[in-house]
Amino acid sequence: MGRVLPSTTLTVVLAVVTTILPLSAQDHLATTVLRSSGDDRPLPWSIEQSWTAGGLADTLLGTDAPFIPARIDVDATGRVYVLQSGQSRVVVLSGEDGSPVGTVGRSGRGPGEMADPVALAVSGDSLVVYDMVQGLVMWRTPTLSLLPSIPTGMIWMDDFGVTATGLVYSTTERLPNSDAGQYRQHVASWQDGEHTTLVSGPEFGMALYDVPQCGLGGMVEQRLFSPYIHWDNRGSRVVVGDASEYVLYVFDSEELTVRVERDIAPRRTDVEMARREATRRTWIGCEVAVAETVRLLGFEPYLPAVAGVAIAPSGNIWVLRGGLPDESRLIDVLTGDGRYLGTLPPDSPFPVAFLAADRILVAGRDNMEVPTLVSYRVVKN
Repeated sequence: MGRVLPSTTLTVVLAVVTTILPLSAQDHLATTVLRSSGDDRPLPWSIEQSWTAGGLADTLLGTDAPFIPARIDVDATGRVYVLQSGQSRVVVLSGEDGSPVGTVGRSGRGPGEMADPVALAVSGDSLVVYDMVQGLVMWRTPTLSLLPSIPTGMIWMDDFGVTATGLVYSTTERLPNSDAGQYRQHVASWQDGEHTTLVSGPEFGMALYDVPQCGLGGMVEQRLFSPYIHWDNRGSRVVVGDASEYVLYVFDSEELTVRVERDIAPRRTDVEMARREATRRTWIGCEVAVAETVRLLGFEPYLPAVAGVAIAPSGNIWVLRGGLPDESRLIDVLTGDGRYLGTLPPDSPFPVAFLAADRILVAGRDNMEVPTLVSYRVVKN
């Protein structure tokens, strides 16, 4: 995600915590509505691998390296920052070859320490980590000298980014008076001490399951195909994918400026699709049959249409379409103003971050299924 807010401004913006104001994208009228057909136009780009970090042989990153957008960002010099939540530290890599540069942070509750770090962002000359106990823990880049932390109060952020005027973040809310355990995800902004919801997703249920053979009971997990909002930000722009339909909401300085739609109908799910999806789910230290996983978790009636959103430094918007694990991965590329450019070759990698306009970082796995971080060059033929 792109972040541009200087740390000196950040201190002022986050001075006060107030109640979230309910306002969804459906309450906004976009300046422009762009609709395109569901017919794909092949985009003749090729993607070539450059370097790999992580994996079983990497003793620095080790196995505590879930490479997801919430825990990876890149600064203006091309350095890569990876949050390792389990070790309460940030690993810094060279964007040129993935070699280690150093680490910052440690476990604790003192200056520069983290007790429960969740997400990371780079903002101008600052590295910012959201810690549920410490608040925003910050270092200046590229020197990695410690900056004062900022308390955030009682707020949960699954992921966050820094904009020109404040923060944008996603959070998951348990709905009040909901005996069935219903939840809703929001993407919201935090500016001048006020929280405003930009987009709210549909309600979804959580499964309360019992797996006695694994010693697991009373655990809560999302149902298969749960509608999840995917989003990204760069500068003052925020792009949010709808949780159920192929719709993108493009916000500039918190105003909905473009609504992008592709004529791709939502796909109904069934038991066979749920079984295919259940192959993604793993149970730590225990084997559970696919059919049993489907029975324990249940599944939502529709397949999510958008499974990922990323904004390139050029302004282009990459959209990962929802699909099943045994289907070809499809990625659409749109211009910054929302026009459909085309669809990348099937099974092209989807970025967790951009090193440059023509270089992406992708989450992968080695032959032992240990997470890796791979750099690719995008060649526009």
